Amino acid sequence: MNKNFSEDDLKSNIGKIFFAVSVLLGIYLFFSPISNVLIHIDEWWTVALIKTSFLECLKITIKDVHPPLYYMIVQTVCYVLNALHIQYDLISVLKIISFVPYFIVLGISATKIRKEYGWLTVGIFTFSIIAMSFFFRGYSTIRMYSWSLLFLLMSFLYFRQVIAKSDRKSWALFILFTLLGAYTHYFVLVSSALMYLMLFIRIFINNDGIDKKEELKKWIVASISTVILYAPWIFVLMKQVSKTMEYQKNFPHLYDLFSYVSWFAVNSTTDFSYVDFGFRILAILFLVFMIIIFVKQSKSTDFNENYFISSGFILYLLTLAIGVTAIVLTYKPLVIRYLIPVISLLWLSCAIVIGKIKDRKILVISIILVLLLGAYGLAVTYDTNNQIKDDGSEMIAALDKLNNDSNVVVFNQDFLYVCYHDYVDNAKLYATQKDIRFDYKLDDVKSGSNLTTIMKENHGKKVYMIDTFPDKNFKFENNITGKKVYKHQDMYFLKLS
Repeated sequence: MNKNFSEDDLKSNIGKIFFAVSVLLGIYLFFSPISNVLIHIDEWWTVALIKTSFLECLKITIKDVHPPLYYMIVQTVCYVLNALHIQYDLISVLKIISFVPYFIVLGISATKIRKEYGWLTVGIFTFSIIAMSFFFRGYSTIRMYSWSLLFLLMSFLYFRQVIAKSDRKSWALFILFTLLGAYTHYFVLVSSALMYLMLFIRIFINNDGIDKKEELKKWIVASISTVILYAPWIFVLMKQVSKTMEYQKNFPHLYDLFSYVSWFAVNSTTDFSYVDFGFRILAILFLVFMIIIFVKQSKSTDFNENYFISSGFILYLLTLAIGVTAIVLTYKPLVIRYLIPVISLLWLSCAIVIGKIKDRKILVISIILVLLLGAYGLAVTYDTNNQIKDDGSEMIAALDKLNNDSNVVVFNQDFLYVCYHDYVDNAKLYATQKDIRFDYKLDDVKSGSNLTTIMKENHGKKVYMIDTFPDKNFKFENNITGKKVYKHQDMYFLKLS
């Protein structure tokens, strides 16, 4: 009895230490180098949309490639602050809104998850979903990733309740959080659809004496309800998908496929290194290790609990497989931030497995592996954050140089116009596209002009172009050429002559 108590007490203390570190990392979100800078172009897009009205934002979103709920959440917060006449820095408020879901997850973990699985599971889980992979940057990004993580995690927890109890409350909350997630990000829609499929399969493979007809009826009602409540957006989704299929396709390389599997622990990177490669191998071995331990544990665990834990592994792998397939069908390559929500489910399953380990040697090995992967993740995050801060400062400085009335700025893509026009509004603005896709204010830009006309109309002025150039040639019509004055990832600021 005393030995069992000491083992449980040790697990609990280790879990509390992990949880305390998680809380400190959450607090660090407010003070990190990227807590007040825009990380990538999609954040500039978000800021531009938030400045519009609810209706205008919805119209623009419909013509984009994301669902609308995140923008509605952010706009609602800003509307309340404006109504209360509270002055605020927009970037800071938007960052804090992105931090909030992690602290909600901390609260849920310390209460709901702790009661079911204990402190060790809570500590490993909360530590992993901030130290590993893309998580820290995901919470620091003014996008929908942290909110979609929260909604999918809540769906998964009530997925467990549906399996265990199948009562009306559990089904209702499962449907609610499924819909919230699906209206926040499409990869959550994929994972949620897979959860419905897994609930359906469970009905026919569960031999624990459940009323299969009654369970099937509940599943049908829940599925139809979800489809009906998502129906207003399904037609928009179909139109968005058809639009993306018109663009250039991107196919993964062999190393990409290898990297994808390790994304749950190791952040994506375009730079190959033996250290990075080694930790990717370690991450995959850790995943295999967790699955082997789970299989052994399942022999002494009831069906419903086994089904829930295995679902975390299955949902990650299936969502990943569907995401890789989507690369072939759409113009945009799979990126790690889209998988952050479902990766959190994988880590919850891993944390539950570790929390159930009774062999001390295996437990120590598991914790050491988590610490190694977490330490590497934090080291990469630290280096990346400093680089992001420098890049953000350079971006603002580059825009400031263009932003005066003696300059002309040409946007070769309407997306870039929406993102950056507010930051160069002192310059004379042009858009080469005749029709701006997005229902955005166009009173400050002359659209549909070709470069030859723009150069003639602004003889003697400095003419700059903002665009992305896959071929890097910078040669245009009538011998007009561009000279690079700034580069950020695939985006260039060019001086035309």
